[in-house]
Amino acid sequence: MTPSIIKLPFWKMAYKNEKVFYACLNQMKSSAPEHIKDKGIYIAGDLAETLRDLKENIAGKEM
Repeated sequence: MTPSIIKLPFWKMAYKNEKVFYACLNQMKSSAPEHIKDKGIYIAGDLAETLRDLKENIAGKEM
């Protein structure tokens, strides 16, 4: 129950603001609430690994 309580305000902001895109990273697979399904991305994985991979991907595109 606690993760939903923490996420609820962010879901509301994403729904109400057309410029907001919601990104969520969980160790296990998850899904977006119906009202923001098209305005978000859910990534399953380890935070450190995901950030390392993202950094490497961005660095490769800057060349």
